[in-house]
Amino acid sequence: MNRDEFEELLSNGIETWEDDISNSESGNQQEISSTLNRIDMYNNQYDYMTGEDFEVYVAMILQQIGFVNVQLTKGSGDQGVDIIAEKDGVKYAFQCKRYDKPVGSKAVQEVFAGKFFYHCHAAVVVTNNYFTQSAKELSNENGVVLWDRDKLNSLIYSIQSSSERDEENLGEKEDEDRIYIPYKKPPISLLRKGKRKSITDEKLRDTAIKIQNIGRNLGVDLRITNINVGARFIRYGISAESVSINRIKNILDDIKYKISAKNIFVENPMLGEDTIGICIEDSDSYIVRLRDMLEVEEFKNNLYELPCPIGRDVLGNYVIEDIAKTNNLLISGVFGSGKTSCLNSVIMSTVYNLTPNEVKLIIIDTKGMDFLRYNGIPHLLIPVVTDLRKALGALNWCVKEMDERYRAFANANVKDINEYNNIYETDVEMPQILLLIDDLTDLMAQYKNETEEILARISRLSKAAGIHFIVSCRSQSTEIVTGMIKANMPNRILFKVFSESDSISVIDQGGAEELLGNGDMLFKKEDSQTIIRVQGTYVSDQEICSVVEFLRAKCGNANSAD
Repeated sequence: MNRDEFEELLSNGIETWEDDISNSESGNQQEISSTLNRIDMYNNQYDYMTGEDFEVYVAMILQQIGFVNVQLTKGSGDQGVDIIAEKDGVKYAFQCKRYDKPVGSKAVQEVFAGKFFYHCHAAVVVTNNYFTQSAKELSNENGVVLWDRDKLNSLIYSIQSSSERDEENLGEKEDEDRIYIPYKKPPISLLRKGKRKSITDEKLRDTAIKIQNIGRNLGVDLRITNINVGARFIRYGISAESVSINRIKNILDDIKYKISAKNIFVENPMLGEDTIGICIEDSDSYIVRLRDMLEVEEFKNNLYELPCPIGRDVLGNYVIEDIAKTNNLLISGVFGSGKTSCLNSVIMSTVYNLTPNEVKLIIIDTKGMDFLRYNGIPHLLIPVVTDLRKALGALNWCVKEMDERYRAFANANVKDINEYNNIYETDVEMPQILLLIDDLTDLMAQYKNETEEILARISRLSKAAGIHFIVSCRSQSTEIVTGMIKANMPNRILFKVFSESDSISVIDQGGAEELLGNGDMLFKKEDSQTIIRVQGTYVSDQEICSVVEFLRAKCGNANSAD
């Protein structure tokens, strides 16, 4: 592309964008109430925002006027780009300046340089104030669009429902002005099914006989009463009346060697059961895929308010938790052990089972590596947050939102979000909010006191308000997984760790150091005295991209419709 072609594309892109703004009243109103709730996050008070707040604020507005793939960046200096977004095939770079005085030409220079750095077609400077004359002149020379306070106010006004601008006709036009785009859930065919080789009864029986014979030769009565085939392990149930757990553990290495098992462990009896499990890793183990979980009857019958697909235990049972009831969940483990896959499964389960009106997602990805691809899906309340300061701002917003919801409950004389939505069932329901943090380690390292205090407060009070969070961290240090965090997050998933002390610091007992990785976990539930071993749910990058592209296409088409 030569310079003339680029300048023509740039000019056309800016004209198209300006036309869209001027005509935004014609048909870009969808999910009006949701839009106003997001903008009301900052009470529309530019002067009281931080710079980071203003960037998030602008990003939300961009999403509402038809921009897709809206991403917050970490641009600084000569690459002063705060937001990257696309519309009608044109890629835009946005520089956001929240100033108490008119913005000068430096902002124009930065975004112009950042436009090339991020390979964008057009550059825009957005401010809560106005621009100096030199900034206007430089913007004309370089083809940079300036969006000042008046433009911002008119744009916000354009996406308000006409019912808010015409109170006299509120009762007559309430249903007419509230325009919704029906949410179409992704087809299940975008996900892969798990496959495993069939295990014959003869093979299971032969192994059981070998185990019993080995035990008999060593003087231990291993009376096998049942066999369960799980995702990764086959569990041979030994009658607890015939032998003690310690005697089984003493001959475990002999059994492992003589039956050529890759891995073997003893599972303590579950509460109320009378069998001890000898669990042997299956050479033909299979991946527990998300589609397998979504096709379970509990998912199909919508038995969970906010389902979280954990995986399959050694008995072969599907383990599914309702985040709306367990409220908060702490996930930990070393790099590559399965934490990201666990969070991906939660996000994907949410978009398959719940509409954007039922649940909103806030995703904090401090590494900025794994979750930016979710930008553009309709469930996101704000774009994926990668900056630590903005992450802290999102946590503070959750506290404010929680307080506001409790005030609304008090005014309605109800105790929780379910009662509130039942009373106002004819209006737009108050959505659940699910906050996911990956990785807590960086956030605690820089803002330990603030983060710890906010998480503790949210965890104590947010359940009734419909605000829940799942926190992942790669470190098991007591500086990160503090006593306060553990006390307020009793539901925990621990993947493989390096040492027994790391395991104890998270689940108060050893064992995670012996896990096999790749989704092998220990799950500790608040209302259970037993920690269970589970093979976690997996969803591939290809599946995620297919689902996200499906959602973006639907959302993008809706947003760009005239």
